[in-house]
Amino acid sequence: MLKSSFKYIPTHLILGNSLNPRKFFDETALQELAKSIESYGVLQPIVVYESGKRFVLICGERRFRAASLSGLKKMPAIVHEKEPEKEAVLAMALVENLQRKNVDLISEASAIKNLIELYKWNFTKVAKELGTNASFVRNRFLLTKHRDVLESFDKKKISYSEAILISEIDSHDTRIWLIERIINGEIKGQKKLSDAVSRIKKITKFSSGSISNKRKINREKISLVVD
Repeated sequence: MLKSSFKYIPTHLILGNSLNPRKFFDETALQELAKSIESYGVLQPIVVYESGKRFVLICGERRFRAASLSGLKKMPAIVHEKEPEKEAVLAMALVENLQRKNVDLISEASAIKNLIELYKWNFTKVAKELGTNASFVRNRFLLTKHRDVLESFDKKKISYSEAILISEIDSHDTRIWLIERIINGEIKGQKKLSDAVSRIKKITKFSSGSISNKRKINREKISLVVD
């Protein structure tokens, strides 16, 4: 168990946390929070750990940024004496953001991916730590599985539910084909896309990548459009 204490610490000695899942902060919202801090101070302490003569953020980066904008000299903080395990830092930061419901979806999904790939957590463990279910975690993880799908979602070419379905396809060419069909309107609606993904997965399930199998997939693609 980490030893911790409550202190007021100098704002200029606080360092940001590179593991924070939240990468983007709304400037207008930060300015509004800064004005509130000027009037009422910081009502909830941030969480940090000591690193030499500095303090590294675990939770509360939005409050820290707003406090810096307001010119606040000292901040209330829960200070851990030692650096926690990196997975614990990431989990704490992610949990805080999820509880506030203000972390953007891609940053949230990327943080979940880190917990799974870097720290070898399974869906069930991540779900337990975040107070959610394994299906939620699986879908967030799927969103980050393929760069082509993630970029298409980020650019609003496809919806979240469409991205999750397409991420189940291993073939890059087939994923791109599905994304293009959605964009140009040849595949419309969740049901048609779900049927398309199911049919393509069924063809490839027992295949060895043979030419005949590729021909089957191409015929399936044609039928998906004309059905």
